[in-house]
Amino acid sequence: MDGRKHTIFEAGGKVYNLRVSFNAMCMFDDQIGPATDLLKGTTDTKNFVAYRGLIWVGINAYGSEKVTVEQAGDLCEEYIAEKGMQAFGNEMRRIIQSSEWLGKDGDGSKNPNPAPVKPSKKSSQSTETSHTG
Repeated sequence: MDGRKHTIFEAGGKVYNLRVSFNAMCMFDDQIGPATDLLKGTTDTKNFVAYRGLIWVGINAYGSEKVTVEQAGDLCEEYIAEKGMQAFGNEMRRIIQSSEWLGKDGDGSKNPNPAPVKPSKKSSQSTETSHTG
């Protein structure tokens, strides 16, 4: 995973591109709150703030257009008006899961079978020290 996952969100008859990247998640943490707020139930008011924030950072991180937090909230409201609250909650979970930042299943758990990590040749060389003496 390169951290630059792309997904879409459709509201008000328009398709928005979202990138839920590392930078987007940092922006979320700085401006909205802990990313773990995205894991709460759909009726929790913190979750409303988190979902609006996810749409906001995702659209802005993609870079093809910019929206304010309030505009992101309007998009969430349009989605709910069109498809209902349950569909909105499902859509938010889909976006969270597709990003994989909060676990492979979007539930905050770690990937149970992570790929082994091996240092690159370049990083192995940079950790070697020369001894003169």
